[in-house]
Amino acid sequence: MDEKKGAPKKIKQWFQRNKDFQEIQEHVQDKGLVGFADKQAKRMDRRKFINTMALTTGGLAAMGHLGFGKEAEAADQRFKAAYSALMMAVFWVTKGAETFQHLGGITGFDIEIFDATADSGKQRSQIDLIASKYDEYDVVFIHPAAIGAYTEPVKELISKGVVVVDIDTLLVPDLSTLDILTFTEPDNIFMGSQVTEYLCKKIDYKGNVVHTQGQLTHTGAQGRAKGFRQVISKYPDIKVIDETPGEWSVDKTRQIWDSLLVKYDKIDGGFFHNDDMALGAYAALQAVGRAEETVLCGVDAMAPALRELKKGHIQGTVFNPACRVHGYAFWAAWFHLVNKVKKADIPSFIRCDGPVVTVDSRPDEIDSYIWCNEHYLI
Repeated sequence: MDEKKGAPKKIKQWFQRNKDFQEIQEHVQDKGLVGFADKQAKRMDRRKFINTMALTTGGLAAMGHLGFGKEAEAADQRFKAAYSALMMAVFWVTKGAETFQHLGGITGFDIEIFDATADSGKQRSQIDLIASKYDEYDVVFIHPAAIGAYTEPVKELISKGVVVVDIDTLLVPDLSTLDILTFTEPDNIFMGSQVTEYLCKKIDYKGNVVHTQGQLTHTGAQGRAKGFRQVISKYPDIKVIDETPGEWSVDKTRQIWDSLLVKYDKIDGGFFHNDDMALGAYAALQAVGRAEETVLCGVDAMAPALRELKKGHIQGTVFNPACRVHGYAFWAAWFHLVNKVKKADIPSFIRCDGPVVTVDSRPDEIDSYIWCNEHYLI
């Protein structure tokens, strides 16, 4: 879908008929988006505020009142944030960073991105650097490459009064030992199990399956693997022939699958911890003329992967909703810094989930997910 054409017609019509949105639109026109958000935050609880702002930004985007190619007018007071991103080459991480930048642009937060390139050592050095410049930042968002690898600089940041938010994977095994603001996470076991169940059904519950994992040090990958194994254990006629980690990398996954396709005459299915790796496997299958024989299912459901799903290049995925995971993290920090909501009054854990999407889903449903993802809503 061409973003310049705006929202699908049905979505526009829904917002046009929605009385709550009509009232919201009048208030935004009067006070501006930032002024409206500030007023609502003072009178609503957290859950209602998040739902109201999702309706507001979604509706304004659908009606063409938000410019997504440029920053909207920002708040008078500005804040500085750092985002330690796991690997910007991954669709999901890129969309999360874009979500931060978009929300920051309309609320007065300047976001500095640090790309760890899936290297825990590099990420440690970057977080050490951020900690050494603690007085430049109001909040630091961290998507860790490994558990327990950044404890000292995180504690230093917190001791200096910098707000820290954990994203997607645990900074330490027990987050109660760190005084972070909150942790936003999808249900990784659910995602792994739901997609694997669909994969098993598509291959008629028998055959050779490859399990291409993410980083083994990543608690999200650990959860997806657990969900995969819970389902596979129910079907004795399915044989898992390989579990080599692709570590989120398209190139590494392509190399793994190039070798597997030489070794095995038949691979019935593959489950991948993200869609990027699934597409790397598809490239390997296509190169040897075997793309039609293998069912490929992944995780994340970002817009580029959903377009590939519509072409039949992958068959199933599940939303790891980047815009929710990062957006909820952002709004928690906004509440705390702008509206002075006490840390004790913000949930220490926020669950962020989304639906399964497959080649059997309705085309207009998939299009709506693409649009929502491109406009920072899921």
